[in-house]
Amino acid sequence: MELQVEQVGAALPSYEIGEEIGRGSTGIVLGARHRQLGRPVAVKLLPPDLAENEGVRRRFLAEAKLLASFSHVHIVHVYDFVERDGLCALVMERLVGGTLHAYARAGLDGRGSCAAILAVCSGLHYAHERDVLHRDVKPANVLIAEDGTVKMTDFGIAKVLGGEETLVTRSGFVLGTPAYMAPEQASGSEPTPATDVYGTGTVLYELLAGRLPYPPESNPLQMLYSHVHSDPRPLAEEAPDVPDELAAVVMRCLEREPGDRYSTASELGAAVSGAAASAWGPDWMAGTPFPTTATPASVPPTIEERVPPAPSGFPRRWIVLGVVGAVLLALVVIKLASGGDGSSSPPPAAAVPPTTRPASGWQPLRPAPTPRQQAPAAVLAGKAWLVGGLKDGPGGSPVAVRTVESFDLAIRQWGTGAPLPTALNHAMAATLDDRVVVMGGWVPRGSDISAVSSNRVYELHGDRWGELPSMRAPRVAGAAVTVDGRIVVVGGQADDRLVSGTEVFDGKQWRPGADIPTPREHLAAATDGRYLYAVGGRDLDPGKNSNAFERYDPGSDGWEKLPDLPERMGGLGAAYLDGQIVVTGGETPNAVTGETFVYDISKRRWRRAAPLGKPRHGMAVVAFGDTVYALEGATAAGHTQSTNLAEALEFRKRGG
Repeated sequence: MELQVEQVGAALPSYEIGEEIGRGSTGIVLGARHRQLGRPVAVKLLPPDLAENEGVRRRFLAEAKLLASFSHVHIVHVYDFVERDGLCALVMERLVGGTLHAYARAGLDGRGSCAAILAVCSGLHYAHERDVLHRDVKPANVLIAEDGTVKMTDFGIAKVLGGEETLVTRSGFVLGTPAYMAPEQASGSEPTPATDVYGTGTVLYELLAGRLPYPPESNPLQMLYSHVHSDPRPLAEEAPDVPDELAAVVMRCLEREPGDRYSTASELGAAVSGAAASAWGPDWMAGTPFPTTATPASVPPTIEERVPPAPSGFPRRWIVLGVVGAVLLALVVIKLASGGDGSSSPPPAAAVPPTTRPASGWQPLRPAPTPRQQAPAAVLAGKAWLVGGLKDGPGGSPVAVRTVESFDLAIRQWGTGAPLPTALNHAMAATLDDRVVVMGGWVPRGSDISAVSSNRVYELHGDRWGELPSMRAPRVAGAAVTVDGRIVVVGGQADDRLVSGTEVFDGKQWRPGADIPTPREHLAAATDGRYLYAVGGRDLDPGKNSNAFERYDPGSDGWEKLPDLPERMGGLGAAYLDGQIVVTGGETPNAVTGETFVYDISKRRWRRAAPLGKPRHGMAVVAFGDTVYALEGATAAGHTQSTNLAEALEFRKRGG
C-alpha cells in the first residue's frame, strides 16, 4: 500500500494523501486534504488486482465521470479523478458523520428512519432521471455529513440503463448485497428503478424492525433464493408499533414483482412522507437528525480541481459520449429537468416537437412555510430555492424579508436555507456553477419597500452567502436565466424607468448585450438551453400589460420577435418543459388571473391550458421532470394578500 500511496500523491499533487480509512470489494479509501483549500476529501482507489482488468478499470472510470457530472445534495460530491500508470483514483467529498448503518445500530426512531429514507429517495430520483440505477442500496452506502445531511455513495456498480455490460465480481456473481437485492437482480433479469425501490424498502424495514425482512443465511445463494421464491416476514408482525399505513408502504416495496412496487423513488418518497404525516402530524420531521432539505455542506470545488459537469444544453445521448468516450445511454444534469425560472438549461430542442401535453389540471401541494410574493426562484440540485420577497406585515402592509426556503421537487417537501444578507424584493435569481445567484431587486428602508434599486449580486454556496461582481446598472423586477454557463438578465426597471439593456455574466464579469426590443418589467423568462424566451410584462403599470414574446440568442447577441402571447399578462411566471414554454398567472389593475398558456416551440403556436386552481401573481414558476410548479405569490392585485399556496401541473406523454 505504501507504494500506492506514493503513486496517488504523484497523480494528485494538489492533495496531501493520508492513511487508509476504509476498504471494500470494489475499492480502497484513503483520507486526504486539499493543500490550498484545506478541505478534507476521501480518495477511492481501485485495488491493484482489479485495476489490471481492462473491463473493470473502464467501468471504474465510467463511475468516476458519471458521478462527477452529478450535483445533488443527497449524493456524495465527486471533485476529481485520475488514471495513471495502472492507478485509478476518485476524489470525493469526505463525510465524518458515519453511516446509516451506524445510526441504526445506535437506535433510530420511526420519524428519523422516514426522514433518512426521504433523502435516499431524493438522491435516487435524481440518478434515475439520468437513467442511472444504484443497484446496491443498503445502510452502509448511506453516509451522513457532520450536519446530519444524508448522502448516497458507491455508485460503483451502477449500470447505465440500456448498457450492454454488467460489472461482476471475480466469482462471477452480479455485484450487490444479497440481503438487500431485489428478486429480478438476484435472478439476472433486467433491473429498473423499482429495483432500487426494493433495496430502499428493505433498508426502511430494517430501520423500523431492527432486523431484515428475510432470515440471515450463511450462504449468499440461499439468501438470494429466499428473495426470489419466498415472501418477506410482515413488518406488522415484526414491529407492531409501526403505524399500519407506513408498514403497508414498506411491504409494497418488497413485492417480488417489480410492477407491484412503487415504480419510482419519487413515488416511494411521497408515500413515506404521506404515511409519516398521517402517523405523526404535518411537522413530523421536526427534531429528526437528518435535514432532508439541507444545503450542501461542502464548498464547491475550485476550477483547477473541478471535473466539468456534462453540458446542460446537450441532448441526452450526447452527454455521456462526450464525457466517457464510450457508447452509453444518457446522463442528464438536473438542469435538463428544471428550467422554468431560467436558473437551468434544458436541451436546445427548439426544432423538436414536444412529446407531452398538460394533464387534467393544476393540483394543490403542501403549502410553503411562509406566505409571500415577489420571491424569485432558482432550481439547484433538484430543489427550487425561493429567496427574499414580500410578506404581509401589520395591518396588511407589505414587508420585505430575508427569508430563503427550498422546495424539494422530487419528494415535494419544504425546507429552509440561510437568510439573505439583506432583505430584498422583486429581485432575480438563477444558478451558476452549482450556486444560487440573486441579482438586483429593491432594498427597503423602514416601511419603504422600494427605497433603493440595487445592482448587487449575491451567491449562496453551501450554507453561506457571498457577493459577486455587481451588475453594470441597478435592475428591479426583471428576469434571469442561465444559458450555456452564463447568466442572462433582461427587462426590469430602476427608479421608475424601464431598463432596456441586457446583461450577461460569465462568472467573473458582466458585459452588455443587445437591448430587448420591447422594454418592460414584471416579465417572465425561460430557456431551452440555447435561447432566452422573454414573455409578457408591463410598462410600469398593470394597466399597461404587454403580450410581447421575444427570444434572445447569447451566441449572436441578437433578439427575435415571436408570436404574441394571446393575452396581455404582467406579473406572470414562465417555465420550459419538453419543447414548450408554459406561462401562467398575472395581474391587472384590480384583479389577478390564473390563465395558463402553452407555446409549442416547433409549431410556433400558443394554446390555452387549464387555469391555476387559485389565480395569483408575483409567484415563482419552475419546471422539473414532467411537471410545472407554481409556488407562493399574491391572491390580490398589488403587494397585499401574499400566499403560501403551491400547485403542480403535470404533463403526460401524448396518447397516454
